[in-house]
Amino acid sequence: MKFISIISLIFVFSISINGNAKTILIGESEPLTGRLAVHGNAVHQGIKYAIEEVNAHGGINGNRVRLITLDDRGRANIAIANARRLIQQGVTGIVGGYVDSVVGPIAKLTNGAKIPYIASASLDKRLTKLGYRYFFRVSNMDGFTKPIAVFMKEFDNITVALLYPGTPGATQLANELRSKLQDKHIKIALFERFRPGTHNFSALLLKIKKRKINFVISLGFLPDNILFVRELRTNRIKLVGFLGAFGIESHLFSAKLGKLSEGILGTTGWDNDITYPGTEQFSRHYKITFEMIFGHQPDPLTMHGYAAAKALIEAIRQTENRHLIPNGSNIANTLHNIKLKLPLELLSFNKNGEPKYYRRVIFQIVNGKHIPLLRFPITPLYKVQK
Repeated sequence: MKFISIISLIFVFSISINGNAKTILIGESEPLTGRLAVHGNAVHQGIKYAIEEVNAHGGINGNRVRLITLDDRGRANIAIANARRLIQQGVTGIVGGYVDSVVGPIAKLTNGAKIPYIASASLDKRLTKLGYRYFFRVSNMDGFTKPIAVFMKEFDNITVALLYPGTPGATQLANELRSKLQDKHIKIALFERFRPGTHNFSALLLKIKKRKINFVISLGFLPDNILFVRELRTNRIKLVGFLGAFGIESHLFSAKLGKLSEGILGTTGWDNDITYPGTEQFSRHYKITFEMIFGHQPDPLTMHGYAAAKALIEAIRQTENRHLIPNGSNIANTLHNIKLKLPLELLSFNKNGEPKYYRRVIFQIVNGKHIPLLRFPITPLYKVQK
């Protein structure tokens, strides 16, 4: 019986769908190659999982869903061309996207074409102030700044370096986080931008030494943080803590650094042992079936892709169930009223397309595992291991 129950969880099996059913097209533009490929592929796998899931259960009201995925390499000009191509192919909506330099142009195009776009990773506050009726996202800036600011109150006598790449979302996040930390009287001795994909942090390391900084907050991406932590450890720079807002949650971080990753702090929206309250069984199901499909455990970022795709799929379903034509306008109206309890969050959008309940969880790498320190609601769980 156990064997049968496990097999029943696999999505890659034949499900009969009405022979007269139509195919619903969903588009995706993602950095599948280039410096953001690790992030982009993780998001893509979460989206693909959602498509496999709905088709395994008969599609959307008997209609099979097909995903059209295009690689934008993290470049705005390619993302624009991709979005135009997807619109021409007649997609019902677009999901995915990593970094706002790519998400922003797609949001503008899809809004003009009246096609819903749900971004899986977006922070730029300007995007939701433009009045884009067809733009939604599953993450936002407050989900980062509020938990980090509360968490940093746990430390006494710290001098902080707040370092960030020059992307639109990261720059805004850096400024907002600096303001919140200063409000809590946390001393920021170094506030500096660096080039994403840099090959050397020696100049920043020298400043950290000279200014006697003992806590680093990095808003860099996975490759940046791997290199930064390696150089900090190699140069034996002692810190009270290193917190990376992005990328630390990736399993590749610990895999690449090994013991050098011990004690590092990160943030995540979801992880193998970190899930929104009440979705524990949902998470276990996701982990088991994901590994059966892809042959490896899900990266935490996959849940952002899954949430974006799941929201669009459910909005199309609910629109049809209300006997409305599933066009862009009706689906957007449904999205503005949707409420989904997912492992990532209780997903519900405000009138500007912002998620209402998105929050990051602070964790620390201890013996190779991600130990939550601050989670839903904002409540300290464990003391940091120094």
